[in-house]
Amino acid sequence: MKKKEIFIPILIIILLLAFFTQACKFPEINPMEKISAPRNKLIPIQGTWKVVDYKAPNKNSKPNKSIIGKTAEFNQKGAIFSDEACKYPKYKVKVVNAVDYLFYNYKVVPKDLGIKKDKIEVISVTCNENLFYDFILIEKNKLLLYMDETFFILDKISDDTKNVEKIQDNTSYKNKNTSEASRLNSGVFIALRSESSDILSSPSTYRTIWISSKNKKAVSTLEDKGIFFPRKTGFWSINVNRISNAGITEDNIEAHPVDGSDNKNSKPVRALFKSSKQNLFRNILFICNDYIGTEYSMDSVSDNTLNKLQVLPVDNLENKKGLKISDLVGDIGSGILKDSINSFLSVRSDKKQAFQDQTVDEENFRLSRRNGHWVMAGRLNSPKNQNDYIDFDLNVFPPKKLLTYDELSLSWSDVKNNIPSATDVFTSPNGDIALVVCRNNLYIYSIENKTLSSEPLKEIPIKDNESIIMAEWATGDYVEKWTESFENFIKSEKNKK
Repeated sequence: MKKKEIFIPILIIILLLAFFTQACKFPEINPMEKISAPRNKLIPIQGTWKVVDYKAPNKNSKPNKSIIGKTAEFNQKGAIFSDEACKYPKYKVKVVNAVDYLFYNYKVVPKDLGIKKDKIEVISVTCNENLFYDFILIEKNKLLLYMDETFFILDKISDDTKNVEKIQDNTSYKNKNTSEASRLNSGVFIALRSESSDILSSPSTYRTIWISSKNKKAVSTLEDKGIFFPRKTGFWSINVNRISNAGITEDNIEAHPVDGSDNKNSKPVRALFKSSKQNLFRNILFICNDYIGTEYSMDSVSDNTLNKLQVLPVDNLENKKGLKISDLVGDIGSGILKDSINSFLSVRSDKKQAFQDQTVDEENFRLSRRNGHWVMAGRLNSPKNQNDYIDFDLNVFPPKKLLTYDELSLSWSDVKNNIPSATDVFTSPNGDIALVVCRNNLYIYSIENKTLSSEPLKEIPIKDNESIIMAEWATGDYVEKWTESFENFIKSEKNKK
C-alpha cells in the first residue's frame, strides 16, 4: 500500500476525534453541599443592602428594632454592617439544604421564614480568620441575618459601595479586623454533679466552677458549692437539700435569684411535693436558663439508680407536672416519642416484647452529653416494675427553649485523635478555648486554626463520680461582669457562715 493511501484514513480518524471532542460535554458533579469561590470577580452579595424587616420565630425573644433601617455594604476591599467594618474580608459560599441547615442551626423550618427553595446559599464573611457575619441568601436581592434570636431581612438597594472606600480613614466604625483578633475574652460556668454512692443515705452534691481566659493565654478559675447560673433575669442559685419530716425523706430543690452581693430579700422557689406521703429522692441532670432536668424515684430505689425523668421550669418548681415534649416541639412531640421508641426496639429485640406496647410518658425525657453535644433522650418504664426501664435517643435536636448554644469549633474526631482519653469537649463561642473532659481532669486548651494547642493552659481535677450538667458561656465585656457577680456571690455565702 502506498504512503498516500495510508495517510488519508488516518487523517479522517483525527478529524472525527476532534469533532466529537468539541461536540461532547460531560456534566459537572453537583454535590448537595459544597463550598466554592465567588462565581465571578464580584462577590455574591456585592453592593449595598438595607435592613427592612425582621422575623422572630421565638415568641419570647425581644428583637432589637433599632437595627431596622441600618445598611450593609460589601466589596473586595471591605464589608460594613451598621457601625462595624472589616477591611479586605474573605467570602465563602456554602450551598446547603434549607431544611437541614435552618433546623440544625436555628431550630426553625424554611416556611417560618417564608423560604420556598430546597437549597439556600450561606455567605460567611471573615476578617483575619474571625467571623464578621453569616448571611443567608434566600433570593437574588434578599438576605437574612441572624442576631439575638431574630432573623433580620435585608433588601439590596444599590450596586454602589461608596462607604466601603472610607473604612480606613473613618473612625466612626468599629474595626473588626483588630478588635477580636487582638483581644479574646471567654468565660464559662461549669456545674458538676457528684453522684452519691448511696442515694438512700445522702443526696448527690453539686459545685460550680467559673473558668475565664484572656487572649488565649491567661486562665483563672473560681469555685463554690451548689449551682450558680445565669438567666435573662440575672443570676440564680440552686441547691438540693434533704429534709425529713414524720418519717418521710425528700430531696428538696431550692432556687432563688441572686441580687449582687446581697440576696437576703430574694424569695426562694422550691420543688417540694408537700402532699406526698412517700420518700422522694432526686438528682439534677442538666440546667439551662429556664429549666432544670431531674431524675427521681418515689420510695423504691434499685441499685442506687433513680427511675423517672422530669424537666421542671425554674420559675415554677412547685408545680408537680413536668415539661412535656409537645410543650417544646408542638403536637408532633408524641409522634416523635413513638417513632424514637420503635427505632430503638428495632435494633434491641431483647427489649421488644417487654416494652413495645407500653404507654408513652411525654414528661419522661432529658438532655445528656455525647461526643461534644447535648442530645435528647427519653425513658420508658415497665408497668410491672418501675425500676426496669430503657433509655433511648429521641429523633429531634434539643429545642432552643432548652439550649441556646451547642457548637464546636473543632471536630470531636480530632479531639479523640489528639486526646484518646477524652470523654467530652466544650468550645467557646469565640472559638478561642476548649474544655476537654477526661476521667479525672478537665483540661483547658487554646484553639488555633481549629486545632488544640500542644499543651493545656490549665488543668482542673474532677472526681470519678462527677459529671458536667451545665455549661453557660460569656464573651467580650460580659466575662468581667460575670466574674464580678460570682465573686460577690461567693463572698456573700461566706458571710452567712
